[in-house]
Amino acid sequence: MSGNLLTSLIILLLSACGTAIPTSSLHGLRYSLEKSEAGERALKIEGESLENIHMLLTGTQGMRSEVPLGQLVPVVPLTKLWCEGAEACQLTLSLYKSDGTLLIRDHLQWTHRSIVPAAPIIAFSEEATPDAAVTLLIAENRDIYTQEIWIEGDLDAKEVPEGRWRPIPETSKIPLTISASDGLKKFRIKVRNEFGYESSVRELAILKKSQGPQNCKVELRSLKTAQQIAYLHLEAEDQGPVAYHVFGDIELDLGFQSFGGKIDVPVALSAGNGWKHLTVQIRDGAENYCLRREVSILQDPTYQSAGVQLDKGALWTDSDWIQAAVHIDHFATDKVEVFFYGDLEESDEARKWLPLRESYRLQLSPQNGHRWVRAQFKINGVLVDVQYAPIYLRPFLQVKSKAEGGLELLPSQIVGLQNIRLIGCGSDEKILVPAVAYFCQPSGPEVGVEFILRDGSRLLKMQAVP
Repeated sequence: MSGNLLTSLIILLLSACGTAIPTSSLHGLRYSLEKSEAGERALKIEGESLENIHMLLTGTQGMRSEVPLGQLVPVVPLTKLWCEGAEACQLTLSLYKSDGTLLIRDHLQWTHRSIVPAAPIIAFSEEATPDAAVTLLIAENRDIYTQEIWIEGDLDAKEVPEGRWRPIPETSKIPLTISASDGLKKFRIKVRNEFGYESSVRELAILKKSQGPQNCKVELRSLKTAQQIAYLHLEAEDQGPVAYHVFGDIELDLGFQSFGGKIDVPVALSAGNGWKHLTVQIRDGAENYCLRREVSILQDPTYQSAGVQLDKGALWTDSDWIQAAVHIDHFATDKVEVFFYGDLEESDEARKWLPLRESYRLQLSPQNGHRWVRAQFKINGVLVDVQYAPIYLRPFLQVKSKAEGGLELLPSQIVGLQNIRLIGCGSDEKILVPAVAYFCQPSGPEVGVEFILRDGSRLLKMQAVP
């Protein structure tokens, strides 16, 4: 094949844009303009018998090259070029045979801007993952020249953990396969624009965990409530944040709420009295669920969340010593204390903080009459409530003679007194409403009153006629 025919074929097969078309059967030449470092381009020339070819490079004002511009020199397989001070860069490539015959002349153009892209705004589509498939999200407010991203880190082997450049898809979402073992996966990510400039590196991490939280618990503080609110105590053991979700007969469904492993949660119930049914879920950030439980609470406006009761609710006593029973709504993990004060004598269980238990032995102050016992509660070191209860110590009946004749009966004013029945005051024994004093015309040597109390009990007190 003659040299002129070879030259003609080469010129025919090479396009003006510099795209390389293999012509090995014709011993052809190939050349291309490739990206190199930031702000650089590399002119690559390939082919057989390059030692017999010379090249001449001319370019835009301000262009620099590893070989002298404007001079005919032997072909260099790889030449670095810099285009400074101009955005539109043009390189004219001329290739000559050793005898001076022009083989190729091409004008190669590119755009150059000294723009360093901003570090990418990135995130994973979830805070944790139960498997190896994740999706990296890239903010779309990057400039139009930034179209490549570098990802290195805890990737699956096929994803090249040491890092590689990838095109940024139009969706700005990149599916990735991370390494298979559980744990915190860390990544270093940067972007590069078409001018070869790279951004600074962003670090990103995601937790991979296939095992859900352990020892998940839910506890109602009480099975009843007088208000439109229920209190839940939630627990879960996990190496990262967990979340709970309460739904059902509630005022507002807030979805999943994050917590650190232990939390007391007030839940506003739906309007109206009656049974309220709630469902509680607990999961981790990778959506591994560990609990789904239904609990029920009765909304009853008469319910008392705390209280104190003396001698099983007795309204009176003839003994200085009484038993005080207390209760207050609390969680099993709470530290609850009680402090008794009021009309009490000093004793082992009065006027000091005591751990909560079913009952306590207290001594009333000795004066006859109403005695008030108060109980101050403390939960986990915080004062929360004061409850009190009365009891009448040693009820009595006083009898006084009246100057005009007859008697005046003065009974104890017991809290909880419902009615009084006079005894020995004539044949008509009436049941009367409570009063401070009653007139009595005695019909025998003794007179008395019967206290009729609101709890259904009765107490009889008799005195001799003076």
